Amino acid sequence: MPIRLIEKVKARDLKPGSKVEVFSAWYFIRYIKYQGSEMLLALQPESVPLSPLYADDVIKMFIPDSLFVEIEVEE
Repeated sequence: MPIRLIEKVKARDLKPGSKVEVFSAWYFIRYIKYQGSEMLLALQPESVPLSPLYADDVIKMFIPDSLFVEIEVEE
């Protein structure tokens, strides 16, 4: 199991390409849609490379933009 460096950020600071953990699995954020004080995150498995030509969204979820989220950070 790889060691991951994790940082806690507010959801409004998330960016496409960030990695987040949901239900004990890691996902890339493919895109974000802002709707008032909520955000729609489209997530794809980290095993699938990010590409604008290939969409493999397996989870779409709404979260409040003030929520704290843990993301993986590069060394």
